[in-house]
Amino acid sequence: MEEAEPFPDDWTPNMRANLVFLTRRGYVLLIHKKTGLGAGKINGPGGKLEPGETAIEAARREVREELLIEVGELEEMGELHFDFVDGLKLHCVVFHGTEFTGTPTETREAKPEWFYFSEVPYGRMWADDRYWLPRMLEGEKFKAWFRFDGEAMLSRKVVFENETSNEIAPDELKKLRSFRILMSFLMCIPAAVLIFFIAIGSMYDRLSPTYSGRNGLFEDIYVLSTILSVVAALWGSSRKLLVVATALLAPFLFGSVIIAFLIPEFFLTIFLPILWLTFCLVAWPSYKKIEASKRRLRS
Repeated sequence: MEEAEPFPDDWTPNMRANLVFLTRRGYVLLIHKKTGLGAGKINGPGGKLEPGETAIEAARREVREELLIEVGELEEMGELHFDFVDGLKLHCVVFHGTEFTGTPTETREAKPEWFYFSEVPYGRMWADDRYWLPRMLEGEKFKAWFRFDGEAMLSRKVVFENETSNEIAPDELKKLRSFRILMSFLMCIPAAVLIFFIAIGSMYDRLSPTYSGRNGLFEDIYVLSTILSVVAALWGSSRKLLVVATALLAPFLFGSVIIAFLIPEFFLTIFLPILWLTFCLVAWPSYKKIEASKRRLRS
């Protein structure tokens, strides 16, 4: 599926419509549409604007005509832009509400049915619905652009309100990942030197008649923590793992600073906490963007 861009500024719809989604206790009211565009599919109640109507006025009228109920307060949740190969350019405003009076009743235009959020039949709906409806039902506002050839979706672009500032392009995502890998390998340099010095020192201590198993255990743990820090840096792609790794390594990172000041031969150990701190400061916003982009690409 091609990832599209928002339509150009001079894109002008030749049809305007609306959709209304009423929810109660985890259920959403949908209709089996009998007439008009999308007949035979399941969708939210709604329809075209008549001359002189606003989107919300048309929404109330359409729900009244299709289901014989009066809706209460409606909140605008999103905008849909559809560009069809046959020339139809449709702009649709999506509303959400929880209040209405009357009983949803079948008419010649629609048959109502309640669906639990997790059981919405996306396979019987327009192809675009699965990319925005689930998160809209959870309260997220959005804007979306779709290109269709009949009922076949050619491209899509969905932007949710709380992700706009974190949205990144695929090429930028690759650069961020490459940068993360570069930083990880830079960390390997002082880590490798540190492991070498500790390993040599450990071998010397173990051959000494005064060798203390307690000291050797500390050295083994320190080497292991250094290796784990490199692994976490190389493979960690989330902020949660970064926090966990930093918390686990904090005592050893602090210890490396003490060792660097107390033992001149081990001055290189100070580069490990410095590089780790630098890595965290740079990786945190990068991971945040990567995670946001992954959510967007999965939507």
